[in-house]
Amino acid sequence: MMRFDLKARFVLSSDVSALTKEFEDFITRTNESILKKGQDKLAVIEHSRIEKGTLLLSIASEGSLRPHNALLQIKNAFSKELGKTHHIGVRGITIEKYTISFDLTREPLKDIAIPFAEVKIQGKHATMTLSDVSEEFLRRNYIDRMINRVREKVENQYYEGKAEFWKLIWKSEEKKPVWTKDPTEEMEKLGWLKQGPTKENGSIIRKQQQY
Repeated sequence: MMRFDLKARFVLSSDVSALTKEFEDFITRTNESILKKGQDKLAVIEHSRIEKGTLLLSIASEGSLRPHNALLQIKNAFSKELGKTHHIGVRGITIEKYTISFDLTREPLKDIAIPFAEVKIQGKHATMTLSDVSEEFLRRNYIDRMINRVREKVENQYYEGKAEFWKLIWKSEEKKPVWTKDPTEEMEKLGWLKQGPTKENGSIIRKQQQY
């Protein structure tokens, strides 16, 4: 199970306090078009609010459509619908808070930490919280990488520092050695092995052969 809760801010090019009704209609249309497929809600804008030149949005999803991806689609729709009519543009997007909850296959053996996020884990359930995230961060889709990184770190805890081990399957009885003497000496006594010429003798033989 996954759950995404995103609180974002559109910084607009002008004060839109007088356009409350237009924004409410835009939010309704967005929930019924961009964030919906057939009868299924991929994501939903749960709350919205205008503060002069700022539009605040709270978007929730259970993973079908990531809110950070939905946010970029909402920005494009905003520019097409309200931008042309009222000459309002989006100067930037700021993520005030982004909370992602997801399940793990195992309980971590120790605390998990990753850059740019606070991670809390209870049992097999993880909650990752980000704040002050830029639009570029969203476009590069780092969020999914961070989720995968948390899962990898938990899995790695079960393999790090494991000592190699082996299991004895079968062992024969210890046997006393049959022979304890020097085999070379014994073979010489029996005539099985003869001492060859030394280096010096060998050189004399070769000289004689030359003549």
